[in-house]
Amino acid sequence: MSENQSKGPAVIDAGLKWAHGLAERQRTELLVLHHAAGNGSVEAIHREHLDRGWSGIAYHYYVRKDGAIYRGRPEWATGGHTLGENWRSLGVCFEGNFEIEEMDPEQLKSGGELVADIRARYPGIEVKRHRELGVTACPGENFPFDEILEYEEEQPVVYAKLGDVPEYYRPTIRKLMEQKALVGVVDPDPNSLDDNVINVDEIYCRVMTTLDRMGKI
Repeated sequence: MSENQSKGPAVIDAGLKWAHGLAERQRTELLVLHHAAGNGSVEAIHREHLDRGWSGIAYHYYVRKDGAIYRGRPEWATGGHTLGENWRSLGVCFEGNFEIEEMDPEQLKSGGELVADIRARYPGIEVKRHRELGVTACPGENFPFDEILEYEEEQPVVYAKLGDVPEYYRPTIRKLMEQKALVGVVDPDPNSLDDNVINVDEIYCRVMTTLDRMGKI
C-alpha cells in the first residue's frame, strides 16, 4: 500500500530504526488521538517503546509542544497505539499531559493542520480520542479535541482597493502603484488610484512598508 501523497504540514523524519519488521496496514478507517502523559522527544518515546519489546514508537505522528511534527511509524505500517484497532487506524500522539495542563497554541495549530491533512487524504476517516476505544483517560480531560477537528488556519486580511489599506501602509502601497510595480486587476478610472482593485493582503503591505522605510523601495 503506497502512502497517500501529502501537501500538508512539514513532518520531520528523525531516522528512527525499527527492532522488527513492520506489518502493512490494509485499511485506514480511523484516526486515534493520544497524549504522551508527559514530556520528551520522539527519540525518547521510541526508546521507551523499544524497551517494551515493541518494534519502536507505536504512533504514526508525534506533535511536540513547540508545534514540531515528527514521523513515527510510516503511514502504511500498522501501529501499536490502540488495542483492537491498530489494523485499521492511524495514531497521532501529542506531547504533554492534558489531564493537568492546557495545550499551547503552537501545538494546537500544528495538530489541527495535521489532522485536517489526514482527513483530506482519507475521506470518511473517523477521528476519536483514545479513551473512546479503551479503558484509559488518554488524551486527558483538557485535550482540545473539538478545536483540533475544527481548526482552520487564519487567512490574512485582504485589502481590495487603496482606500481600504490602513493609513500606516498606504503611502508605500501608493508609491508602488505610481511606479507601476503594483498593478491592479481592475482599474475603473485610469486617472485615479483609489478605486483600483489591487487585492493585497496585510502581510504584503507590512513587508513592503518595512522595505520602504529601510530605503529599499
